[in-house]
Parts: sequence; structure tokens; C-alpha cells
Amino acid sequence: MSLATPHSEPPITPHEGQTLPLPLPAHAQLPWTRSTAASQSIDSVILDISTGQRFPDSNPRRLDQEPPSATVFHGVPATATEAGSSSGTIPMKEIEPQGPGSQDPETLMPRAMAEIEEHVEDDSPYPIVRACVSNTDDPDMPIMTLRMWAVGLTLNILGGCINLFLNLRYPSIYLTNAILVVVAFVIGKILERIMPIRLWIIPSWIPLIGDRSFCLNPGPFNIKEHGLICMMTGDLISTPYGLNLVLTARKYYNLSLGPSALVLPISFGWITRKLFVYPSSKLWPTNLALSAVLNAFHAGDAKKGNHDLTRLRFFTIVMILYAFYHFLPGFLFTALSYFSFVCWIRPNNVVVNQLFGAATGLGMSLLSFDWFQIALIGSPMIIPWTVSAHIFAGFVTFYWILLPILYYTDTWNTGHLPIMGLSAYDRFAQPYDLNRVLNPDKTLNVTAYEEYPVYIPIGFVMTYLVAFIFTTTLVVATALDYGKEVLGVAQSKSVENDDIHARLMKRYPEIPGAWSAGVLLVSLGLAITAIKIADLDTPVWALFLAMAISFVYSIPALYIYSYSGKAPTMNLTFELVAGSIWRGRPLALMTFKIISVQWLLLGVSFIENLKLGHYLKIPPRSTFTVQIVAAIVVSATQVGLQEWIFNTVQDLCEADQKGFLICPTTGVFYTASILW
Repeated sequence: MSLATPHSEPPITPHEGQTLPLPLPAHAQLPWTRSTAASQSIDSVILDISTGQRFPDSNPRRLDQEPPSATVFHGVPATATEAGSSSGTIPMKEIEPQGPGSQDPETLMPRAMAEIEEHVEDDSPYPIVRACVSNTDDPDMPIMTLRMWAVGLTLNILGGCINLFLNLRYPSIYLTNAILVVVAFVIGKILERIMPIRLWIIPSWIPLIGDRSFCLNPGPFNIKEHGLICMMTGDLISTPYGLNLVLTARKYYNLSLGPSALVLPISFGWITRKLFVYPSSKLWPTNLALSAVLNAFHAGDAKKGNHDLTRLRFFTIVMILYAFYHFLPGFLFTALSYFSFVCWIRPNNVVVNQLFGAATGLGMSLLSFDWFQIALIGSPMIIPWTVSAHIFAGFVTFYWILLPILYYTDTWNTGHLPIMGLSAYDRFAQPYDLNRVLNPDKTLNVTAYEEYPVYIPIGFVMTYLVAFIFTTTLVVATALDYGKEVLGVAQSKSVENDDIHARLMKRYPEIPGAWSAGVLLVSLGLAITAIKIADLDTPVWALFLAMAISFVYSIPALYIYSYSGKAPTMNLTFELVAGSIWRGRPLALMTFKIISVQWLLLGVSFIENLKLGHYLKIPPRSTFTVQIVAAIVVSATQVGLQEWIFNTVQDLCEADQKGFLICPTTGVFYTASILW
């Protein structure tokens, strides 16, 4: 290190020298100090003015205190692996005198701090983003590689088919994106080592692609390839919502409908990206967590601070330890998962089991040693604690206070039913027989229904009550808090100033509006064809109504998701709208609900992936292309698997099915079709 001292003063030894403590922002970094791992951060350092050595300061001085008149500091923290410094520092820049009074600390200190603040501005204003996302970009990094397509589409197909099959089973398990992120990294690294490093030339006689070259191994498996694979294995591999309509129609309405498939509501992203992708204030906690994991994987041997443990090694150790631990609540001692110790004390007391039971009661026991149960509605390590506190407060108010009062006072004649449940019953608490109230054309017979009414548990009633309150307040709150922002974007105004990530992304071309329009037209054509061929008792104009309502609700849903990491559900609102329009026509209701919900969910998912690409500096056109291809591929494979299951599995969706393929979600969907 070097630092400026007055030439007239003699050097000072370390034992008698003065020191200048300088608190630095943890995120102050020069562009060339970023590595694949996060740069080292410090709160305060002391520099010896004769040797330039850096020591921790146990009593840092504030910047507004008068510094020693003979000392000037200029520098920022850096990683020990960069800038050629084994001590983890950048050489101090010497500030030469530039005229009378230039050696005055009051002149030199503001100049030094001005340059530090300039580097601070080249990062996100939010500490959590600075900790999880790199503020540099390598535009020459290979992205749309054959390796990325091979790994991504393979996991896309396997994940989609596995989840569709497991969705029919009870108890159901789910293949999450978190698992596939690790699998993709392992496969990518293996291909990096075994694939040949050479250039292949396509013969000139092949039309369209002749004389083009490609490489099976373009270099190290990088973070942008990994990010695109994560987009292929995200929400696209989940079970298509339309499967519920097919199963319900086959089991309860004796109708054999065609296969369900994903629609492509990606056109929403072209309209809403200015609101939810570019602004730095839209943090998207789920994307921050995924970005941190990807950076840990691709940080190589970079270490954090003075520890010898790399991020990847730390992640691997924790993952292995948790895998061993999960055998306790998952297999060896499952009572740790639902730790209803109060019910163990009074196992035959009905009220105690209703209040403290975790599986069929209100879960007042509170304790669980199973991470799957703890993170059932979202990992508390990702969701901000304020969001979790709001959720818990609402749950206590409605389910632990209001619900028992309604149940034990036999409000709405529900006291003879289970306190919690998602099934429909008759007055004798027996499963409801829908065929007794349907006409031959599958419409509702009002007279028969009056003689044979439906009853639902108070827990189900409370769910509807909360949903109606939520959807109404969500729209009102969004209009009051963000209405001006939405109108500003509609008038082509900027929401906020660009941060470093938005500026870096400007080097990549945007998604053309024609691409989104083309996807929209194709989606409409597929949806109209499905409605007409399947004879779903639904008019075509219902499709456009569903799209309009989905778009309106996508704005508040995206605000909630981008700030809290929790995606709100709107299916009950769609049921209410459809039930009001098509009374006594359950097929029309279910069709409208499926179109609305699926368009909303996939539209939100596309924006989420655009933000992930924004953080990882992936070109928007690559993000768009990858999601289109992955959606088409997973739809085709899930349709084929769905038809194979229907044609080969005996007693599908029956309670005594040998392989436990009882279709647990179908009962909820069927109950909703009765109620509305």
C-alpha cells in the first residue's frame, strides 16, 4: 500500500505512528475487484501510516471527526484472490499535491470519499441484493449452448412427468426446482470434463444451417447456462392445472375430455416488465435466494473472509447433513413431523384433538421438527420476517380465534362436520352425491338441490371468507399505493432510476413486441380449439373475459410476489365470477377457472424468470426463447403421459387404488364445482 504524507515530515515507526480509522460501506467495491464469490466486506480498518498495513479497528472513528493532518487514505476492500494481493487489499492510490493547500486534509478527504461513493453507486442500493447478486457482467459468456439445451430439456421432461404422476398419488410428494438446480450443476460439471473441446462444422449441403459451426464443450459450465436451466425446471414442470378438469370430468361427471396442456400467457411479460423487472425496488426474494445459490455454485475456490471453507463446500456439507437428518421426521420417527404432544396426553378427547391436532385439527401445538412442514407455505429463510409475521397474525385471528367460535356455536349448521376438511357433505355428514342434483345435460336441478343441500366444514368456509377479503383488499391497496406508478408506466414514464443491473442489461436487445403478440395469438388459437373440440359448455367469449380478469389481477399479484416472495392465489375470485355468470353449469365454471388461474400463474412465473435473468445478466430474448421451448416440450410429454396413465392404470382416482393413485386434489376441485 502507499499513502500520501507531507514530504517535510520524517517517517514514523509503527510503534509510534498515528492511525486513521476509516469506516467503509460493506458494498464499496471497484469493478475489477468483483470475483465469482462475493467480495470481502469490512466495517472498519486501521492503516499504519508508515507501513500501510491494515488492522481491525476496535474503536472506529467517525468520518466527521478531524483526521490527522498528515494522512490521507484512499482505497476500498477487495477479495484476497484478486488484484494480486495476498492480504486481501487493493494498493492504496497515491494522491499527488495539486496546488496550494492541496495537502490540507480538508481538501483531500472529500476527494477520496467522492471516488469511493462513485464506486458505491455502481451497485444496488439494497444490501440484500448486493449480498446475493453480482454487479458485473461478461457479455462474451456462452449462453445458448447445446449443453444447456440438453441438460435443461432433459430435466424439464423428467421433472414434468414425475410431478404429474406423483400428483395423482397420496401421500403426494413433489420434485422441486431446488433439487433440480443441484442435479443440473452436477451434470453440467460432468459434461464440462468429458465432452471434447473442438469445433464442428455442419456440411454445406444441409439447408439453412450448412457451413455453420458448433461446439459441444464451449468451456466451463457457467452461471448463465445454469440460470436458463433453472427457468426450464421451475414452475413449468408443475402439474398443469387443467389436469384437474380432466380428472373431475372423468370421475364425477362421466365425461371423457381431451388432454390438458399448458397455455402460453407469456405476452403478459412484455407489458409488465417495466413495473416488476427493471426497478431495483422489486427485490423478488425467491430470485435473490436462487441467485445466491447459483453464485455459490460458480464461485469456484473463492473463500469468504478468512475462512478456509468455500461456499460450495459449505453448501454441500449442509445439504448432506440435512439429508441424514430428514430420515428422523421423514421415516424413523414421523411423529416429529406432526409433533402434537398435547394430543398424546389426551388422545381420546375430541376437542383437544380438534384444536391441537396438526393433520386434521387447527395445529395449536405449534411444534414441528420437519423442515418440510415448517417451509410448507414458504421458507422462512427466504420470505421476509415481516411477511411471515403478517401471515401468522392473520392465521391466528381467523383460524385460532374466529373459527372455533363459529364451530362450537354451530354457526351455519356445521357443528356435526369435521372442523377442518375440503370435501362436501350432505346433512348426515356423508360424502355428497352430485348425481342426485344433476340433469341429464349435466346442469343443476334446482328442485333436487333444495331437497338435497350441500354442507361444507367450517374450515372450508373460513378459507372462502379469507379469500374474498384478501382479493378485495388486494385490489384496493394496490390502487391506493401503486396506482400512480402503474399509470406512469402506462404513459411510458420511468418508475425509478436505473441501478447498475438495469444499466448492464441495456447492452442486450429487448424482446420484440411482435414475439409476444405471436405467442398470444397462438395461445388464443389453441384455447379456442380446445373449447370447441371438447364441448366444455363454455362460450368462446369466456376465454377473453378470463384473460382480462387474469391480467387485472396479475398487477396486484405481482406487487405482492415481488415484495414478499409469496404468490397470492385468486382461484376463488374466478369461481365467484363464473358461478355468477353460468349458474348451474359446472363444466363452464371449471373451464373458466382453469383458463384464468393458469394464465395468471404462468404469467407471473414468466415475470419471475425475467427478473432472475435480470439478476444473472441473461439476455431477455434468451429467457423468452428458453421458456417458450420448455413450455411446449413439457406440455407435449405431460399430455402423452397423461393419456398413457388413463388407458393403463386400473381404478384410477378410486379410494382403494392399489398404487395409491387416488387423485387427492380432484376432490377439492369437484367440491368447488358443486358450490359455485
